[in-house]
Amino acid sequence: MHETRSAFLADLRAEFDSRENVFELSHVLLAPGGREEIENSLREQYEALGRELYIDDFEKFGYWDGQFSKELAEFLALAITANVQEIIAPLAPMICPMYCKLKTEGTLASEGFNLTVAIADVLLACGTQIPFPIVQVAVYATKNQILDRCCTCVA
Repeated sequence: MHETRSAFLADLRAEFDSRENVFELSHVLLAPGGREEIENSLREQYEALGRELYIDDFEKFGYWDGQFSKELAEFLALAITANVQEIIAPLAPMICPMYCKLKTEGTLASEGFNLTVAIADVLLACGTQIPFPIVQVAVYATKNQILDRCCTCVA
């Protein structure tokens, strides 16, 4: 955990400003062996369809059409979104008023970091046990508008 609030905010800002990497987040999400299980399942489906498997110079497998990697990325993104939504939904009543205000004012893009701080603060205050770091959950929820799916405000 961060020793000071300023250190926490610095980490949050660095994560918020960086390019989001679904694969990096997915490594933390999936239990040991989980990724291999998903890859093996997709590989079996591809082989059942007669698609050719190849091994590259680094002994990593893939498919000539690149569809395998695309589908794996989409699957992981869906898994992450479902998990983050499950974490955020019970906290939505505390976060939605700020979210809806920013959205109504059209300032969500410019004030997204403040929303991220609010989400992280609520997660910290609630002592939520989550499968990956609070900073990443807060950033992911903000950048992917997870609150749209679990907003409790009256429209």
